[in-house]
Amino acid sequence: MGTSRSGADLAKKLTAVSKDLGRANRQATSAAAMQYKDELLDNAERDLDSRNPSPKRSFSRWGKDNKGMAGSRKALQVSAGYDLRGYTNAVAKLKARPQGPWKVLEYGAKPHPIVPGASRAMRKQAAFVSAFTGAEVGAGALSGRVSSLGRSGRRYLKIPGSPTGFAAYAQSPGSKAKKTWSRSLAKRTPAAMRVFKSSHQRSLLRALSR
Repeated sequence: MGTSRSGADLAKKLTAVSKDLGRANRQATSAAAMQYKDELLDNAERDLDSRNPSPKRSFSRWGKDNKGMAGSRKALQVSAGYDLRGYTNAVAKLKARPQGPWKVLEYGAKPHPIVPGASRAMRKQAAFVSAFTGAEVGAGALSGRVSSLGRSGRRYLKIPGSPTGFAAYAQSPGSKAKKTWSRSLAKRTPAAMRVFKSSHQRSLLRALSR
């Protein structure tokens, strides 16, 4: 840190600190957000690895990933990022990308049918009937409704370990809540705060050394 030899010299340095504050705060906020992002990705990889070892952080049979017997699309991967806004009052908003798989990691999922060709409205209707009556609406029943509407076509699910490797439908057993998102934020908060403070300290030293 430079030495101030007069009041004017000190005032000049303090002015430099003031001018640099916005940029310094934005930089420190971004560094703290990066700590959270790294922890989220590490924990997502750890929580998904036992079921889907490759590629990393993937839900291999999520949503419309299966195109049918001709092949399958790339497995859906979870990611995370943040939007950074402002300078003096910088704010970083963490983003779950995409949100659906992250909700499953955080809150888990109830047993549900997986039927190619079933619309979102049909799946919601089946879930409503199941919740209202207490009776489980199986994949076979939903598949029959899809077929009656002529929506099934030649789409099949790729089922590893099955005799043919494919099936017209499947019943997902659901999954337990892993609290991946909330657990990651709680674990990394101390490190994020340290990074935030140290980033500001470095910016302050640079400004006062000019």
